[in-house]
Amino acid sequence: LMNALAQTAHACNLVPVEAPGDLPWADYATLLKHSRIVATTNHLASRYRSRLLKGRIPSTSTTSKTWQAFATGALLITQDTPMLTALGFNAGQHFVALPDVLEDVGPEIRPWLLDRDLQREVAKAGQARFIKVVGMRPNKH
Repeated sequence: LMNALAQTAHACNLVPVEAPGDLPWADYATLLKHSRIVATTNHLASRYRSRLLKGRIPSTSTTSKTWQAFATGALLITQDTPMLTALGFNAGQHFVALPDVLEDVGPEIRPWLLDRDLQREVAKAGQARFIKVVGMRPNKH
């Protein structure tokens, strides 16, 4: 799924950057802060199939990268989850829903990657909703 998204991004003249798992926190934070678009998957159960974790991870989990994207004001592309819905985050308004079907990634995501005004509008709404949910005020730089 993420490979299909990366191919779609390339076709839209965007350069996807994958954050390696061993990236120091400060470098990771800097990478996120300078990203206009952040994509992540919330389907952890299918990714981590070890015996130790079997049955302990729900089919969808709202990952930390989801909240980090909202906090930085980036456009978030991810799967919709019950947690996002429960907190009032709506696909198409606060984030872009990543389809579960591989063949749908290009057609459904491409318009969001090509329209910078739409990216800014949804990213701003997502960050505003996040701030409201966590009850914090953004830092003024």
